[in-house]
Amino acid sequence: MTYGDSKDGIAVLDAVVLALNTIAAETRHKYVHLMFATLKGAGRAHLEEIMAIGTFDFEAEYNRLREAMGEAKGEVKGIAKSILKVLHARGVSVPQESRERIEACKDTEQLDIWLDRAVTAKSIDDLFV
Repeated sequence: MTYGDSKDGIAVLDAVVLALNTIAAETRHKYVHLMFATLKGAGRAHLEEIMAIGTFDFEAEYNRLREAMGEAKGEVKGIAKSILKVLHARGVSVPQESRERIEACKDTEQLDIWLDRAVTAKSIDDLFV
């Protein structure tokens, strides 16, 4: 990961991807997830390209990972939307700054806390205590 964005890093990533094909699927999945969570820039783009062309055995794992990431994003958006709907239904005014804060939050635990608070909130301040 350290060299992912360097010229030598691309070669290192290629070697890592080849090596991943030799280990157990469960362990391989963990490493692929770690790589995608860690790599940025050119290294990440190269890894995405490698996996997208389907030349490696774990392309399906990559697709599952991307699908799971999409589902997580959808869950976050759904909770945020629910918070705003509950507040609207209760007549609680939501300033634009607060709306943006809710919509920008990616932490499902925090969003769940806010959703619980939204049910009884009398003002937006009650949500963010």
